[in-house]
Formats: sequence, structure tokens, C-alpha cells
Amino acid sequence: MAVLVGEEAPELSEVFFADISVTSEWRDEIEAEIQLFVFKRGGVRLQPDPVMVVPMPPLGTGEVWSARIRLRIPWSIDRGRHDLVFAVVETATGRRVGETSATIFVDDGEFMPLSINEICAINETVIADGFGEFDDWAEIHNGSDTTIALADHFLTDDPDDEPWKWAFPPGATLAPGGHRIVWLDNDIGQGPYHVSFKLDRNGEELSIVRAEGDSSVVIDRIVFGYQEEDWSFGRYPDAKSSLVPFDLPSPGEVNSEPVLEW
Repeated sequence: MAVLVGEEAPELSEVFFADISVTSEWRDEIEAEIQLFVFKRGGVRLQPDPVMVVPMPPLGTGEVWSARIRLRIPWSIDRGRHDLVFAVVETATGRRVGETSATIFVDDGEFMPLSINEICAINETVIADGFGEFDDWAEIHNGSDTTIALADHFLTDDPDDEPWKWAFPPGATLAPGGHRIVWLDNDIGQGPYHVSFKLDRNGEELSIVRAEGDSSVVIDRIVFGYQEEDWSFGRYPDAKSSLVPFDLPSPGEVNSEPVLEW
């Protein structure tokens, strides 16, 4: 499943569009719908129920369905970052069978440039760490023109229950336009940028969290589904909201133009 949204930050009451493409990987034909959930800054869901339900035709294995949906930013919404989570839900059972996300920034001048730019959850040959091991990895990017201090910043795959799961090293910074690879190998003894958990190739999420006193704020979040071997998933262009799969991963570098989509 792939979703593309515009690169410009929409303003209150402004209309924007999301282009959705779903390729069925299910063994049997199923009837499903797309449910759209919106998460505000800090990972708080905008409302319990979907903000929109998009019907889909029945899809057999390998069939593709695409649509463009029209969305409007309500006057009541907070300005700043919002994560759009598109869930494919089987209508007969209510079971989620696919999920992806996109990010928009409602224009308010508070753009947060620190982002999870790219992840690889099944790295067989893409890049080895300093020990010659092909581990899961993520690329953190500073899209701003100033150095970012990473003190009080954390990575987690469970921002609700374990927001401070892994801390960036003391004194860590990220230069303007810089890219930092972190190894999600559950082997912190191998170095300061080896994280205390792994990614699940079957799909989950990865978040950057900042501590604010006793509370935590989600700075960036990627929700991803099943990952193919030696593919990556991330933002194109760098630091933008559109999330796409890459058949040519680019760890530590500017993300390459995606050639194929699932």
C-alpha cells in the first residue's frame, strides 16, 4: 500500500489530496475499506473513530486499486504536525490487513525538522555495520539549517507504553542536512548508535520521542507494513511527508527517487 500527499504545508480550511494505491497480497479475494485516522502532535488520536472511510472494490491476489481522496483541514484542528494513518480493514471481520502513514504539517511556522528519513527492517545485503553484520537500520535526518542537539531524544517502537526505550548518546548532535544511521539490532554493547530493540519486518512503527519533564512528545513517527528483503521505506524527498518504498536504499545519503511501488 502506498500513499502520496502534497509536499506543501496546507493551511486551515485548505483542501489537499491523498493518492492511494493498494496492491492485494492476500491469498483469497476479500472485501475491505480504508479507514483514515489522524494523530496530532504527541501521538494523540484526533478522535476515536475514523475521520473518513473510503470504500474499496473486492480485490483478488495481485490486483491493484487506486484512488485520489479529497481532504480539507478543519478550522478546529491544531496547527503543526499531524500523522495520517491509512488502515485497510476487512469489512467482514474488522481485521486490519494493511497499514501505512503519511505526515502533513498544518502551516504555523513550527515545522520540526528532525525526522526518521528511512528504515530497513530486513537488511540482508544493503549495508553492514562495523562488525560486518547486516542488521536492521534507520536513518535520522536533520532537514534544517542549524545543528540539532539530541539530548533528551529517544527512539521507540511503543511510544505509548515505552516512550524512552532507547536514548541517543550523551552529547550527540546532528549537523544541518545531516544523516545519521542507527542500528536496530538489540546489541547496545556494539556501540553508541546500536539500539536496544529490533524492527519487525511484518510491520510496526518507529518514533522519535523528546522528553519534556515527566512527559514525552512524539517528534516523528513512521508506521510501516510488511517489508521486502533489502528494500527500505521512507520519505521522498528527504524530510517531506510522503512515505514510499525504495528498491534502492540509500543509508546515510539523500533518498533516491523511488522507481517501484508495492
